[in-house]
Amino acid sequence: MAPSARPSKAFVKEEKKSDDIMETPAYSAENVQHNMRIIYYSRTFLSIVGGVVAGVLGLSAISGFLCYFIIMLLVSGGIAAKTKFDIFSYFDSWQRITVDGITAGFMSFVLFWTFAYDIVHIF
Repeated sequence: MAPSARPSKAFVKEEKKSDDIMETPAYSAENVQHNMRIIYYSRTFLSIVGGVVAGVLGLSAISGFLCYFIIMLLVSGGIAAKTKFDIFSYFDSWQRITVDGITAGFMSFVLFWTFAYDIVHIF
């Protein structure tokens, strides 16, 4: 069963105690894991689609790799927009949507990039 594409609020608001000077935010580990799973699936799917697009367009060398990083930048922006730019309600840091998982979809991108390039441009 595939996870729902709707991000879950990870930040849990607690009642402020009068004797506490510093209060740390509490996050639901289950919701953070669910949100990270959504990001992982999104990045993998868009890596495959981006690889096919780069192969069909005939991108090679640096332009193909640049295409991948532009796609990942757009994915990060889309995730931030999906959370209405309130990242800390869904994740514990900006790193979760910007850096984590970028290399996970890279091999899928290269596989489908070379596959689509060979099918379209060799014959």
